[in-house]
Amino acid sequence: MRNLSQVQAALESKYDGPIEKIRGYSYIPWAETVQQANNVFGPLGWSNEVMKLLEDEGGYLCVQRVTALAYDESRECVVQLVRDGVGYGELQKTRDGRQLRDTAVKTAASDALSRAFKLVGDAFGLYLYEKANKEADADETPAPAKKPAYSGGEGKKHWTQEEYGSKVLGALRRNKVSDATIKLMSWQQARDAMKLFIEDHMDTQEVLEALGLGGGDAFSKLY
Repeated sequence: MRNLSQVQAALESKYDGPIEKIRGYSYIPWAETVQQANNVFGPLGWSNEVMKLLEDEGGYLCVQRVTALAYDESRECVVQLVRDGVGYGELQKTRDGRQLRDTAVKTAASDALSRAFKLVGDAFGLYLYEKANKEADADETPAPAKKPAYSGGEGKKHWTQEEYGSKVLGALRRNKVSDATIKLMSWQQARDAMKLFIEDHMDTQEVLEALGLGGGDAFSKLY
């Protein structure tokens, strides 16, 4: 476990190691995220826990909680920082039609871990996510209104992008997510929020915290 002053100093610098792109967003590779966590907090100074693992017809959604510890010399106590991240793993198939479920689960879990750490700050690549979000929003063009963009499954309704967007927005507003918070969400976050509301019956605060939109930045006293 590191001293709080050491951790705060490490968190002031931006991550400048290898990055990769997934679905148009820049990410720190999972192995690099773990190494960075060890560098900042120490190998015994952090832990992670899978809070939720949800399956839909397209893959798996995972919520991971990261807890980091540090020793506050001035108050002579241990403090903690907790962040939740949501990741998604798309379900792929082999040539013979076999579904690679284990691969999808691992992808969702590693994605969730990276997103949780990203919420700690620029030392874990938060600036990369914000930059990519802006670029994606600027480049995004809606699909033609008559083209089916989303499917509810075999025998179920096919949604146009406009219809699906209205469905997502309605789910957020029914659960009392403010318009100001909705504007801060990426499209993926909005879709993830709807799944957590509908499929896992999480309340609004739980969903916002899982997406990294409901927590503070300071370490809190543990013991």
